[in-house]
Amino acid sequence: FRELINERNSRSNDASRVLAQLLVEQVKALPESDVENRNQLLGKTRTIYESLVADSSSQVTDLLRFGVFLLEYGDAKDSTRIDQLQKELESSSDSMVSAIDLSIRRANHEGDDKAAIPLVEEWANKAKRDGELTDDQIA
Repeated sequence: FRELINERNSRSNDASRVLAQLLVEQVKALPESDVENRNQLLGKTRTIYESLVADSSSQVTDLLRFGVFLLEYGDAKDSTRIDQLQKELESSSDSMVSAIDLSIRRANHEGDDKAAIPLVEEWANKAKRDGELTDDQIA
């Protein structure tokens, strides 16, 4: 994967995405007590995601996956970065479902499991106002 990533061609970002997922799976397989290896793998994964979202051809999935990664493995200082990712997702109608997904995951992560309904209702109302969805599609 690293060779493909270093080639900087059309397959490089896909290889980066797969490598990031593989590294996360390796972290999940490590015992919590193996702090050094976990931190090393998490650092590599963070670097890959930062590179993906900085790329002008980044995809909605890159923004969402990085946000989810930060929720699961980041710390309090990552809150600002998650806010930025959230705003990027909200900036396009093509990524609104992913924006809602990240909002709900964040609320659940912060212990607010009742936030999902108002977030979805707000999104549906906005989509209806903007003409992106009809009442039948929302139902």
